[in-house]
Amino acid sequence: MPGAELKATWSLREEEDWGLSATTDDAGRVKFFLGNPGHWLFYTRYADETLGREGEYDKRVYSGLYTGSGR
Repeated sequence: MPGAELKATWSLREEEDWGLSATTDDAGRVKFFLGNPGHWLFYTRYADETLGREGEYDKRVYSGLYTGSGR
C-alpha cells in the first residue's frame, strides 16, 4: 500500500517508543536495516474514512503485525 507508515521496534530496546518508522514508496515497499539483535515487531495501521456507514461507524481501520528475530 503506497504511503502507509510502518513502525518497528525490538525486544532489547530500552525506550518505550517505536525504534524505527518509515513510509512505503509508490510500489508499497519499505526497507529497514535491522542493526540490533533481538525479537522484532513491525506494525502498520490504515484508516479508510470513505468506508464508514452513517449511524454505524465513522471509518474502517485495518492493522497489520509481523514478528521475527534478528541477530
